[in-house]
Amino acid sequence: MQKSCFLFLQQLQKALQKKYLPQNNAAINYFMQYSGSNWNDQGDVDACLRQPTMNFVEVVAGQVVKLFRGLCLPSACDAQFLNDNKDFIFTKSQTFHLPQGIKPSDIEFQQYPSAPFDYSQASFIIMTCFFSLFIFCFIGAYVISKTKNRATSQLTKSQVSNTTSVASVIVQRNQIERPLIDKSGPTERTETATDLEALRDLKQFEKKKPFIIKVIECWNLKDNLDKILTLNVSNKQLMAFNCLRVISFCQVILGHGFFVNTQYFSNFQDFQIIQSQPFLLFVFGCLYSVDVFFFLGGFFVAYVSADPKFMTFFSLKKPVKAFMAYFMAIVNRLFRISPSYYIVLFIVWKYTDFLASSPTWPQYEIFSSDCDSIWWQKVLYIDNFTTDSTKCFVWSWYLACDIQMFVGSLLLIIIYANHRIVGKISIILACIISVIFGILLADKHNYHITISQLTVPTANYYTKPYFRCPPYLVGLYLGILYKEFTSLKGDDKQSKTGFAKIQKLVQNNQYIKWVMYILGLGIISVLIFGPRQLQVHGKNYWNKHVQHIWYGVCRPLYVIGVTLIILPGMCGSNDLIMRVMSSKVFQLLAKLTYQGYLVHFVILTYTLWSFKDPIYLNNENIISLYIVQLPIVLFISFLFVLFFEQPFTNLANILFASRKQAQRTQRPEQEKIKSKQIN
Repeated sequence: MQKSCFLFLQQLQKALQKKYLPQNNAAINYFMQYSGSNWNDQGDVDACLRQPTMNFVEVVAGQVVKLFRGLCLPSACDAQFLNDNKDFIFTKSQTFHLPQGIKPSDIEFQQYPSAPFDYSQASFIIMTCFFSLFIFCFIGAYVISKTKNRATSQLTKSQVSNTTSVASVIVQRNQIERPLIDKSGPTERTETATDLEALRDLKQFEKKKPFIIKVIECWNLKDNLDKILTLNVSNKQLMAFNCLRVISFCQVILGHGFFVNTQYFSNFQDFQIIQSQPFLLFVFGCLYSVDVFFFLGGFFVAYVSADPKFMTFFSLKKPVKAFMAYFMAIVNRLFRISPSYYIVLFIVWKYTDFLASSPTWPQYEIFSSDCDSIWWQKVLYIDNFTTDSTKCFVWSWYLACDIQMFVGSLLLIIIYANHRIVGKISIILACIISVIFGILLADKHNYHITISQLTVPTANYYTKPYFRCPPYLVGLYLGILYKEFTSLKGDDKQSKTGFAKIQKLVQNNQYIKWVMYILGLGIISVLIFGPRQLQVHGKNYWNKHVQHIWYGVCRPLYVIGVTLIILPGMCGSNDLIMRVMSSKVFQLLAKLTYQGYLVHFVILTYTLWSFKDPIYLNNENIISLYIVQLPIVLFISFLFVLFFEQPFTNLANILFASRKQAQRTQRPEQEKIKSKQIN
């Protein structure tokens, strides 16, 4: 067999040199018809495999940036034979020309179709058993729901039915009496002792559920679907934040879609021309979307934890209590985001390999198998500090950064809880120091403004929390100002807060809010399209020190621009812009963004490597792929929210609500003891 392959390669070399097709050599004719004619060209894969005497071999050239080519060769010339005889193929016979800068050692031949997936792997079996547990929970929740409904219908004349009807009567009474209370002031409650006793019996009936039943009920699909589709609003002035979250999420899909597709496209010779187009500035501007996520994270951390009732737990007069509150806040955060993250991580790692097959599919298998050695770093949220952070679930660096910023921001909240002014100054100083460090790092490594793939920030800067935290700190500071304002509602001190002064300025001068809109959009537009001159004239067209300063300040400036856009809504403005941004459509889609961020890169990568042919990269095809991929990502995200995120959220509410309930029951007893001691 080896001799026949050597003979074929020699005949093929002569045919290529003389540029003719021998009439009596079917193998060479098949090669010329069905092989790729150039790099990143597969040829006609299926037609080649239909020939009984031929086999298909994929050539992979390069280490970091890879090129691909499909070869239709006689069965004797399989991938193993070609890998064992690279020197003969590329030096002696010179049948195939190597790309510039590629050595024979950088070439790998891969057989297609490859060996089928091994379903007997222990890890695959373990993960299958793990996911079977979820199926059991879904079935169990359904059975419990049916049993509960049947029992309720049978107990129509029993106490449960009576208490339920009484509860509905009380609700109706409250609905009728509430307007009267609002208009005429407080009145005596009209519930009878029998009503209150019935309500207590109803609550006791709910409490008697075993803990395991409550846990299984967390996976009730109907209830979870109702919760997802229920759009409750606790603060209408913050509804525009949902729009920011959704837009940033859509930007992430567009930006990552471009970067993923640049790994495998047919017109790679045109890449420099593609990167010089203005549209690419908008694509690279999508990198700022992560900073908006950080900004939102910091804002809502402050909005929740800067509550006066919550800050009492952070008093350093009781350090043990403060430490426990700090620790439990971190545990609560981890419990709410980790289960979904771990599930998607293990699906990528162990499940998606067998979902497709193509000549380039081994690239996806390499992508998922990278988790074999560093999965534990992902689980512990420390992968952004390792040299392998660009492997295995590469987009998880954001979660690691977010958790690390959350842990650090709580320390700043503790400082703020014990001394308001010092806390605010600490946040401002931390932001300034981070910006300065970013400028110094850019100067040390001579970073350039992002105008192409060659100037995209490296992991040394891009994934480190101490460089990426300024947007988070901007959000944290804004959240504190806003929480101070809302927590003093009805108090004379509210008008003296910093946010109240901003609100008064916006409400008294209508043109101010339009100045905010224009200025915010202007800052964002300059940061995205301002470097157009660098794109046209080259990355060194601007002074390097100007670029280093830009590098350090661009991200906090971007979220300041975002802040100016949403400030009018936070101050109570209800103009057309705020009404659009506060739409319930964004409120629903915002619920899908976390799961969407987890799964989107899998779908983009799967789409790329499961096809047998590369795409032709241009603006139209980028947008076309984006329009198709975005709804798919949203649909898969919805399923993950329904099957995983919402059930674990329910479980977290049970676990942490039980702790809060225990605290509530202890407080009255403690107050009674204190009152007795005082008396």
